[in-house]
Amino acid sequence: MELRRKRVVPAVFAAFTVSIVLASAAAADEFEIGVLLDPDGAEPASAAFVDGFVLAVDQSPDVSHPPGAEGGDHLGGMDVVVIVDDRAGVILRDPAPPIIVADASPDRLAEIAALAATTAAMLIVVSDGADIDMVSSPGLFVGDLDRLEPLLRDRPQPFEAAFVAAYGRAPTAAATRGYLAGRLVDLGIEATDRDPSDHEALVATLVAAGRSAPVAGREETSSDVAVVAVIVAGLVVVLATIAVVRGVRSKRRQLDPTHPRIR
Repeated sequence: MELRRKRVVPAVFAAFTVSIVLASAAAADEFEIGVLLDPDGAEPASAAFVDGFVLAVDQSPDVSHPPGAEGGDHLGGMDVVVIVDDRAGVILRDPAPPIIVADASPDRLAEIAALAATTAAMLIVVSDGADIDMVSSPGLFVGDLDRLEPLLRDRPQPFEAAFVAAYGRAPTAAATRGYLAGRLVDLGIEATDRDPSDHEALVATLVAAGRSAPVAGREETSSDVAVVAVIVAGLVVVLATIAVVRGVRSKRRQLDPTHPRIR
């Protein structure tokens, strides 16, 4: 992936745009994704998050162009233009990208979620266990890093080995979050049939990927267990009722020698 920095401030991880050179792709096969970083975050962590995300993009196969044709970088089989910035106003512009990935402190994420809720964008956040209290929104998805762990090893080359091969160092927690965010977008876009604005299909895929849930709706809690318990209890009652009915019928046959089923 080619990085073309548009603005760099010394000693600070400043905003830059990741511009991907596309090869005569139709507009329907191209989409934008915003990567929004914390302006107050440490530069190494922000850079590592971007490195992880870029690795996920690099691993995504090109299925939208004929073999041998140069088609730029991809996510979910579509050409992608990735805009990386630490300014919410740049990413959440009008119109905003259909999908935005954010990595910031819990307080900052809450602000980002509130702003994203005013747009048509789908906001994706990967949490590593921090206490994130976010504004409810149908366009907000939070994935738990622990639950998404299978995505770190489902490629031919596991994430850690691939990261070391690409960057010559071990991945940090921030790099892991960036990679998982990229993998979620990759899986989600593939499931939308080339329609990044199809949030229903996108969320369904994200939920299945890590058994996490959109903040707007619900998280897996004891209520989920209660629902399953009720269903199981209902099945037990049904089976018990069937057994009782069969027992009664059998008893009747024994008491009635003329019953046609009795030989």
